[in-house]
Amino acid sequence: MANNEEAENVSCPQTILTMSRSIGTAPEFKPGEDWNLYIERLDQFFIANFVEDCRKVSVLITVIGAETYKVLRELCDPILPNTLSYEQVCNTLKKQFSPKLAVFRERTKFYELKQSNNQSINEWYVYIKKAAMNCKFGSHLLEKLKDKFVTGLQKGPILDRLSI
Repeated sequence: MANNEEAENVSCPQTILTMSRSIGTAPEFKPGEDWNLYIERLDQFFIANFVEDCRKVSVLITVIGAETYKVLRELCDPILPNTLSYEQVCNTLKKQFSPKLAVFRERTKFYELKQSNNQSINEWYVYIKKAAMNCKFGSHLLEKLKDKFVTGLQKGPILDRLSI
């Protein structure tokens, strides 16, 4: 954990705030959820509502909820979370709440997928696309999806047409 000297204490300019409606709401983070998905949505909330960098830590601490703040406080102790930069707070919470994935285990599951009898072609594609998310195929993603799409298809007219 970084110390207070490393914290990015950006001072916000003193401005007169006018009360206006925000676009959307920033949901509370609940332990057990995926931190990466949560922070993607929160960052979009910041963009939509013109939240300045110097206010992001305050907003984050306000919206994450009491349970998550308690965990954050314990992880940062003896440093107060509000003295850290937004990136430091996010990285601390990411280490705690991001799912730990074994890439090769995810790839093994991906390569073993087979289309079920009740899956439409569209559902099959969405299914393999979702399974590929944690495989870290990078620039090879499209090629891997095409291969799995065809090799995992159930026997029938669609596979017959693709095999010609």
